[in-house]
Amino acid sequence: MTLALAAAIPAATHRVAIVRNIYSRHNRGRADAHQPATVAGIPVHEPASKAALERHLAQLAAEGVETLVVDGGDGTIRDILTIGLPLFGARMPAIAPAPSGKTNALAHDLGIGTRSLEDAVRAIADGRRVTRRALAVTRAGEATVLHGFLLGSGAFVRATALAQRAHRFGAFNGVAVGLSLASVIGRTLFGGDNGVWRRGEPMALARDGRVAIDHQTYMFLAAALTRFPLGLAPLGNGPFADDRVASLTIDAPPRHLPRYLPALLRGGADDALARAGYHRCRDRQVELDTTSGFVIDGERFDGGRIMIRRGPVVTFIAGR
Repeated sequence: MTLALAAAIPAATHRVAIVRNIYSRHNRGRADAHQPATVAGIPVHEPASKAALERHLAQLAAEGVETLVVDGGDGTIRDILTIGLPLFGARMPAIAPAPSGKTNALAHDLGIGTRSLEDAVRAIADGRRVTRRALAVTRAGEATVLHGFLLGSGAFVRATALAQRAHRFGAFNGVAVGLSLASVIGRTLFGGDNGVWRRGEPMALARDGRVAIDHQTYMFLAAALTRFPLGLAPLGNGPFADDRVASLTIDAPPRHLPRYLPALLRGGADDALARAGYHRCRDRQVELDTTSGFVIDGERFDGGRIMIRRGPVVTFIAGR
């Protein structure tokens, strides 16, 4: 790193740390490549497991770190918020993402796009500060709160598996989203009424304490994002209140999908979509009971009954 990069960091940000995910797409293979222990004088932490991440974050909380530069993807941000919020409490550091994951949906939402670690460090001085409230997901009978930005069940779980396959063939970010979306649409349209994609799975859903769904459901999707890759708007058009869970539930089998697909992907036509079984909602809390599991920011978790709300306000450092 250059002296100019070090000079770009204001004196007030001396409590800065870098957390690098050595397993993220751009960082794989570099773990043994003698990466620097500091960047522009900022200590670099490379936890190799979630347990190690907890130890590192506990140390940073004790040191009063105020800004975290995160070299990783959506899953890395999810883990840092999930583990870090209980440790830091109201003093959760601002996060400057250096997106190096496979999809980087949060970075797209923040208007970052691609950004190097060096650019993320520079942004500490003059980058826009944007607040977000992630989804806060609790499981019945458990104290742990998962914090993430994109959650889905049903066909979304299968779609994530297809995205992982696209990643193996070298497709990432918007390209992977596009390929996976095309594959999902094709399998749904041409799988037949009894196909595994169309028949859905049993789900129970309550919105703000009122039972909304208890039948076969094609897909449930919830997000704390305001923008999706490729200009998609499956949850409708904004504005999105940061105290509400924006969601989409699709009955099984999906009805008249070719007719409603443009409105479903681009936003709008909420009333017509609802009559056809495509339900966009914004609620203070959603209770979901699913047997097949759910995915949040790229990682699959076991099924069961979960409660979805919005979490505390977190500051992110975006571009200029």
